Amino acid sequence: MLPQITTAASGFIISILIARGLGPEQLGKYVLIVSLSSLVSGFSDLGINQTAIRFASRFAGNDNTDLQHSVLRWALRIRIVLAAVLFAVIYFSAAIISENFWNVEGISGLIKINLLIVFFSLFSTIPIIYFQSLKKFGKNAFVSICQTIINLAGIVTIAAFGLWTIEKVILVSIISNGLGALMFLAIVPRSIIFKFSDFKEAKKTGLKKLFKAPKDIYAGKDSIEGAEPDSFAFFMVLASVFVIITMQADVWLMGHYLDKSQVGIYNVSMKLSMPLMMFLNAFNTSLWPRSSRLIKYEETIKFLKKTIKVSFLIFLFAVLYSIAAPYMIPFMYGKDYNSSILISQLLCFRYSISILVCPVGIIGYNLGLVRKYWMINLLQLLIVVLINVILLPVIGPLASAISLIGNELTGFIITGIIIKSKINSYKKIDNGK
Repeated sequence: MLPQITTAASGFIISILIARGLGPEQLGKYVLIVSLSSLVSGFSDLGINQTAIRFASRFAGNDNTDLQHSVLRWALRIRIVLAAVLFAVIYFSAAIISENFWNVEGISGLIKINLLIVFFSLFSTIPIIYFQSLKKFGKNAFVSICQTIINLAGIVTIAAFGLWTIEKVILVSIISNGLGALMFLAIVPRSIIFKFSDFKEAKKTGLKKLFKAPKDIYAGKDSIEGAEPDSFAFFMVLASVFVIITMQADVWLMGHYLDKSQVGIYNVSMKLSMPLMMFLNAFNTSLWPRSSRLIKYEETIKFLKKTIKVSFLIFLFAVLYSIAAPYMIPFMYGKDYNSSILISQLLCFRYSISILVCPVGIIGYNLGLVRKYWMINLLQLLIVVLINVILLPVIGPLASAISLIGNELTGFIITGIIIKSKINSYKKIDNGK
C-alpha cells in the first residue's frame, strides 16, 4: 500500500503544480499534446499486454520459464512494430490534427517530441508484465516510485524558478520516463527482451514465426476459457481498439468543440479521481494474474464471489469519496478551477462503478467472453461519442463526465447479463450429469 500512496501523493503534487503553473488554457493545450502520445501507447498495446500477463502467469504457475519468457518476447516484438507504424502516422499528421481539428497553432513540434515517451513506455511494460506474472508487485512499485520521484523533482525545479512552459514540462516527462525504462531493463533477465534463437529459427521457418504466440500447453479438457494465446490476442486487439478510442474521445471532442481552457478545467476534474483510478489499476494488477491461472468452472465462480464482496465494500467507500473529495479542488488548484467540482464528482463516481465492475469484467475472460467484449466496447464507444457530440456544445465538459458514466453502466449491465446466463448454463450441465 505504501508504494501506491507514495505514487498517488507525488502525482497529486505534480498535477497541482502543473495546473497552477500553466493555467487553464496552457494546461488544455498540454493535455491535448499528451493525449496523442497516450493514443500511440494504447494502440501499440491493443490488449497484447493483458494477453502476455495472462499466459505468462499461467506458464509461470506451471514452472515453465521458457514459455513464460517466450510469450513476453512475442509481446515486445509485436508492440515495437505497432509503435513504429503509429509513431510515423502521428508524427507526419501532427500539424493537421493540431491546426485543423483542434484549431491550435504552434504545438505540432511538441507533439512530435513528446512521442519519444511512447518507446520509453514500451520498454517499461515488458518488465512490468514479467513481475506481474510472478506476482512480484514490490519491484514494479519500487521502479514506479523512482520514476515518479524523478518527475516530481523536475516539476518542483520548474516551479521553484518560475520557468513554466509546456516545453519544459514535456522535457521533464521524457527524462523521467527514459530513466524509468532504463531502471526496469536493468533488473530483469535479458531473455524476456531478446533471444537470438528466436531469429535463428525464424530464418529457417519464416518471419511469421516471430509474431506467432507460443502455444498454451496447459489448457486441458477442463478449461472453460477456450482460447489459445493467438486467438485470445486477436479478440483483445479488437476490443482494445474501441477502448482506446473511447478513453481519448472525450478530450479530442472537447478540443474540437470547446475553448482550450475548458479542456484544462476538465483535466483538473480528473485529478481527484486519481486515487480511485490508481486503486482500480492496482486491483486489476492483482486480480488479472490470479484469475489467469484458473481454468475450471468451480474455482472461477468461487473466485468471482470472493472478489465481488471485496469490490462492493470498496465501492461504498469510493462513493463517499466521490461526493466529498472534489470540494478540495479550489484549495488545491486555485479558484480558476472552481467549475471543476461537479465534473470531478461525476468522474470519481465513474471510477467507483469501475471498481465495482472490475471482478466481473476480469472473470468474464475465464468464461469465454473475450469473443464478445469487442461488441460491448463498440457499443460503449458509440454511446460516449453520441453523448459528447450532442451535449458538449450545450453543457460543456459535464457532457464528457456523463458519457463516461454511461460507458461504465452499459458495460456493467451487458456483461452481468451474459455472465449470469453463462453461470446458469453451467449449472444446467452439472444438474444433467
